[in-house]
Amino acid sequence: GTMSVLTYNGFKLVVNVAVIVCALLHPLSVFINPNLSIAFYRGAMWAAVVGYAASLWKGQRSKGLNLQFFQALMLTPDALYLLNTLVFLLTGYINLLLLTPLAIYAAYTVASSAEAVVKPMLPGLYARMFEPFKAKLFGKVNEAMLYVALMEVLLGIFMIVHVFLGTNSLMHVVVYWNFLSQRYKTNNAMKMIFGQLRQRVGGIMHHRLCPSILGTVWEKIVALIIRLGQR
Repeated sequence: GTMSVLTYNGFKLVVNVAVIVCALLHPLSVFINPNLSIAFYRGAMWAAVVGYAASLWKGQRSKGLNLQFFQALMLTPDALYLLNTLVFLLTGYINLLLLTPLAIYAAYTVASSAEAVVKPMLPGLYARMFEPFKAKLFGKVNEAMLYVALMEVLLGIFMIVHVFLGTNSLMHVVVYWNFLSQRYKTNNAMKMIFGQLRQRVGGIMHHRLCPSILGTVWEKIVALIIRLGQR
């Protein structure tokens, strides 16, 4: 009924506000208290996991817990983000590039949920605070999605470089590029950003003033990315 919808939207609002607040406090607190900064990072990741899990449950529960349920679930963007976030949360991987897209998506969820939760109860507050925020946010959806895709592709490249440097786990790379390959198949912003980066970075790496070893490493990275994307 109406009350259950309001309750669910209220839950989404609170969870995604938590994602945003923790994501902002994570870099701000790193020089004050590193342990607190890590706690904020994990708080944002856990809030995102809870939000994606709730969204999946709400959208798929009518189908029942059977094979069809899990097949449908695994094809959704929420499922991709849930599994990817959970893996990196449980393995202790910390990187602001991983957190930024989650915070951007959380901002859009907050803007949408506030209309269902805040507007009926506090229309004046909604008109002053949330409505301008929502109008500005949804007026820049394309730019925001391109920015999200850029952060995600940069993180993928960052991970591969650090495997060559011996400072990152190959398991993280495989898991993350499996996530990116699924995103690439269904997301136009991802395709656009990856194509642009490949062209621009390749041009720099093969410049006559750039050491040839960097060009070789770049080609190996591109080849690895293509193989992972075809899995």
